[in-house]
Amino acid sequence: MLGQIIKFAQDICRLTSCLGQFFVKIKKEGEKGSSIMSVETNFWGIEGAITMLLGSAEQSEFFIAELPNYPLQDNMSRSYLFRKIGGYFMPFFIGIDRIMKEFGRCVPNYRNIDRYLAEYPGMCGNAIQTYLKAIRIEDDAYRLVQEISINPDGSYANAKEFKS
Repeated sequence: MLGQIIKFAQDICRLTSCLGQFFVKIKKEGEKGSSIMSVETNFWGIEGAITMLLGSAEQSEFFIAELPNYPLQDNMSRSYLFRKIGGYFMPFFIGIDRIMKEFGRCVPNYRNIDRYLAEYPGMCGNAIQTYLKAIRIEDDAYRLVQEISINPDGSYANAKEFKS
């Protein structure tokens, strides 16, 4: 589950900072943008949260692996591990909180998304495939969509190459 949260956060950062800028961050009043591009506001909180989650996962794995080695309650190493438990798990809670706050300030950039989908209609392949399955076509929906939306070299078909 933690891996999925990290992947989700990484995807949001990529979709925000890619050339298409499919998501934008709503600025707070008086907030400055990036030092290079003042109109762009980066997801620093999410980027930091990813590092926190990765560190928390590593520390938690250590805790989980090490704890069974000290089954006796009067063992000093076990006591030390339990005193450090907050240090192992707190970055996880802080990271999740940061992702939730930052994502709450994230909105789709519909203009860029619409423009990109008009240029590359094959990117809608998943939705087309779902529709074809819903109407119960007899052929393999995945293969049909692949034939019309993917070029022989593996790239997505642009509007001129898309086969209807």
